[in-house]
Amino acid sequence: IVSLVCGGMLWWPAERVVVLAERARSYGDLTEYLEIPQFYIGWFIAVFTYLTAAALIGRGLALIFAPTVLETLKEEGR
Repeated sequence: IVSLVCGGMLWWPAERVVVLAERARSYGDLTEYLEIPQFYIGWFIAVFTYLTAAALIGRGLALIFAPTVLETLKEEGR
Protein backbone atom coordinates (compact mmCIF):
# COMPACT_ATOMS: atom_id res chain seq x y z
CA ILE A 1 0.00 0.00 0.00
CA VAL A 2 2.90 2.33 0.74
CA SER A 3 4.19 1.94 -2.84
CA LEU A 4 0.76 2.82 -4.24
CA VAL A 5 0.45 5.89 -2.03
CA CYS A 6 3.98 7.09 -2.83
CA GLY A 7 3.43 6.53 -6.56
CA GLY A 8 0.19 8.47 -6.41
CA MET A 9 1.83 11.26 -4.47
CA LEU A 10 4.62 11.56 -7.05
CA TRP A 11 2.11 12.17 -9.82
CA TRP A 12 1.29 15.67 -8.52
CA PRO A 13 4.89 16.99 -8.50
CA ALA A 14 5.43 15.55 -11.98
CA GLU A 15 2.41 17.48 -13.26
CA ARG A 16 3.69 20.66 -11.61
CA VAL A 17 7.10 20.23 -13.24
CA VAL A 18 5.38 19.86 -16.63
CA VAL A 19 3.54 23.13 -16.04
CA LEU A 20 6.79 24.85 -15.02
CA ALA A 21 8.65 23.42 -18.02
CA GLU A 22 5.97 24.66 -20.40
CA ARG A 23 6.07 28.08 -18.75
CA ALA A 24 9.86 28.20 -19.17
CA ARG A 25 9.42 27.24 -22.83
CA SER A 26 6.85 29.98 -23.41
CA TYR A 27 9.09 32.57 -21.72
CA GLY A 28 12.17 31.37 -23.61
CA ASP A 29 14.16 30.89 -20.39
CA LEU A 30 17.79 29.81 -20.79
CA THR A 31 20.35 28.59 -18.27
CA GLU A 32 22.71 31.33 -17.15
CA TYR A 33 26.07 30.14 -18.44
CA LEU A 34 25.45 27.40 -21.01
CA GLU A 35 22.32 29.02 -22.47
CA ILE A 36 20.49 25.70 -22.65
CA PRO A 37 16.70 26.07 -22.77
CA GLN A 38 15.40 25.34 -19.28
CA PHE A 39 12.34 23.47 -20.47
CA TYR A 40 14.54 20.54 -21.60
CA ILE A 41 15.71 20.09 -18.03
CA GLY A 42 12.16 20.44 -16.73
CA TRP A 43 10.82 17.85 -19.14
CA PHE A 44 13.69 15.48 -18.23
CA ILE A 45 12.78 15.77 -14.55
CA ALA A 46 9.06 15.35 -15.28
CA VAL A 47 9.52 12.25 -17.45
CA PHE A 48 11.64 10.48 -14.89
CA THR A 49 9.31 11.48 -12.06
CA TYR A 50 6.42 9.96 -14.04
CA LEU A 51 8.49 6.80 -14.63
CA THR A 52 9.26 6.56 -10.91
CA ALA A 53 5.59 7.01 -10.04
CA ALA A 54 4.58 4.34 -12.57
CA ALA A 55 7.23 1.95 -11.19
CA LEU A 56 5.98 2.46 -7.63
CA ILE A 57 2.37 1.97 -8.67
CA GLY A 58 3.31 -1.14 -10.64
CA ARG A 59 5.27 -2.50 -7.68
CA GLY A 60 2.35 -1.83 -5.35
CA LEU A 61 -0.09 -3.57 -7.66
CA ALA A 62 2.29 -6.51 -8.03
CA LEU A 63 2.58 -6.80 -4.26
CA ILE A 64 -1.20 -6.81 -3.92
CA PHE A 65 -2.14 -9.11 -6.81
CA ALA A 66 0.93 -11.33 -7.23
CA PRO A 67 3.18 -11.19 -4.17
CA THR A 68 4.85 -14.52 -4.91
CA VAL A 69 6.21 -13.29 -8.24
CA LEU A 70 8.33 -10.61 -6.56
CA GLU A 71 9.55 -13.08 -3.94
CA THR A 72 10.68 -15.59 -6.58
CA LEU A 73 12.44 -12.85 -8.54
CA LYS A 74 14.25 -11.75 -5.39
CA GLU A 75 15.33 -15.34 -4.65
CA GLU A 76 16.60 -15.83 -8.22
CA GLY A 77 18.68 -12.67 -7.93
CA ARG A 78 17.00 -10.65 -10.67
